[in-house]
Parts: sequence; C-alpha cells; structure tokens
Amino acid sequence: RDWERIRGPLAEVAERNVPAVLWFAGPDGAYWTLEEGRAGNLSDRPYFPRVLAGETVIGELVVSRSTHRNTAIVAVPVRGPDDAVVGVLGSSIQLDGLSVLIRREMGGLDPGLVFFAIDGEPLGAVHSDPAMIFTEPMELGDAGMRNAFIQILAGEEGLVTYTFRESRRTVLYRKSSVSGWWYGFGVLEE
Repeated sequence: RDWERIRGPLAEVAERNVPAVLWFAGPDGAYWTLEEGRAGNLSDRPYFPRVLAGETVIGELVVSRSTHRNTAIVAVPVRGPDDAVVGVLGSSIQLDGLSVLIRREMGGLDPGLVFFAIDGEPLGAVHSDPAMIFTEPMELGDAGMRNAFIQILAGEEGLVTYTFRESRRTVLYRKSSVSGWWYGFGVLEE
C-alpha cells in the first residue's frame, strides 16, 4: 500500500478524466487523494464495506468529505496476489462539473431543452441546471410531476410529460444498466 507508487499513475489518469477527486483507501478506510495526500477515513461510508467485499460501486451519491461537493462515487476493489481485497481505488466525480461538461459536449444546450439523471431515491445526480443537483424531484413539483417520476422509477424506458417551473416538459427517459440511474432528455414548452 505504497501511496507514492500509486500516486503517479493516478495523476496521469486525472489529466484525462472528468472533474473528480481520485483516491486510494486501505481496508481500514484511511484514504489519500492527489490533492491532499492523507485525507481522512471512509470506513463509515455505506458503499465502503461493499467494495471491500469485492463489489464495484458505480454512481453512489455522497457529499465529498475532502471537497464538500456533491459527488458520485466510482470505486473498485484492489486485490493482492492471493486475490484478497487490499484496498479501494476510487473517484469522487464532481456532479456540477460533470453537468457542465455534458452541456458543453452537447454543443451547448438550447434553452428549450433539459437533461437530468436521478438515482433510485430519487435524488438528482446531473442536470442541465446544476442548481438542481442533489434535489429530490418528488419534493419539488406538483402531483403531476410526482406521478411522472413514479412512472420513471417504475420502468426501464419511456416518455413522460409533467409541468415544472411553469413549463410543460416532455421527457424521454431510460435506465442505465451500468449506474442504475435513470437518464432523461426533454423539451420544454412555455
């Protein structure tokens, strides 16, 4: 568990990655980031025991302890020569930065269009309006909007229409088999 040996290759990955904090944690939860070096302990995070048990975690939404920003966790177990888990390699993806990057990669976004992703809670993960990240869509709108999100969470893909912020929204959605999030792309009508 030589942090200095891990740090170099991790820094190279950071240059080609989405906005994120890259980190390594030992089995006791002590972790190091590229920016801070030794940064604290992750053993009490709900995803951490799952990764130590050998599971890959993709899309767990948390507030970062090192940056205090809304993030999505991607974490994989690191295995030793005997295949035992000896640590966790992870990325805390900064959701506001990811939302801006998606918007830019789409060539900007017409004001009449919206995109979002939600997890199963549902909690906003990414959004064309970064102020909507970590909001709860079931708490934001009227009964029509709540019913639309109930429909989204109950299906793999489809089309819903609801009203929010005084505009009617028609949204095409699909559930990701990778992150478990539902992604939506829609049109706003005044």
